[in-house]
Amino acid sequence: EELATLAKVSNDVFYFSLFTYVIHPMRGKVRFELYPYQKSVLYNFVKERFNILLKFRQAGITELISMYCLWLAMYHPNKKINIISIKDTVAKKVLKKIKFMYKNLPWYLQTPIINGRSGEYGSASMIEFDNGSFIESIPTSSEAGRSESLSLLVIDEAAVVRWAAQIWAAAFPTLSTGGAAIINSTPYGVGNFYHSTWVDAIAGGNPFNPLR
Repeated sequence: EELATLAKVSNDVFYFSLFTYVIHPMRGKVRFELYPYQKSVLYNFVKERFNILLKFRQAGITELISMYCLWLAMYHPNKKINIISIKDTVAKKVLKKIKFMYKNLPWYLQTPIINGRSGEYGSASMIEFDNGSFIESIPTSSEAGRSESLSLLVIDEAAVVRWAAQIWAAAFPTLSTGGAAIINSTPYGVGNFYHSTWVDAIAGGNPFNPLR
């Protein structure tokens, strides 16, 4: 039964979500039950290569992205995932969410982690699995995104990220081998990289799939 569950989970991110837990600010540890809008966003993550999200506050989108990254890395070998956040503390918080989800999975669904000290589930900025996949969460800098070929690039709160345009310009060539990108943000000013990319996406002027 556990093997059958593992086989199904590795092919179906929606089924995987039934086994994940998140922290609710009032109720503590709760099962991650997806709202209909979260399900449709997740469907677009699977279906579309480039997604840009305009979200409201406390939408649970960061949790959704965390879960998607964990599923992608654990059950798909040699995936390289970068999550770029506003600052170091936020980057660590995102990775903490992923570690919490991992920690609370049934043992038979956990792909072994091979980096970091025992009991720490990877390091403060990276989780590496024994299938060759890793998830790295880094703060924004003008050098961020200039790494080896990525399978998935996530820019969190892109409207507030200072070097978003440079990061995207540097990262785009690393996605040319077929990598995907998720850019998400709450609205913050006009004329910045996020705003112009969003406006272009709605007009069909770039490859991004706009999600509101």
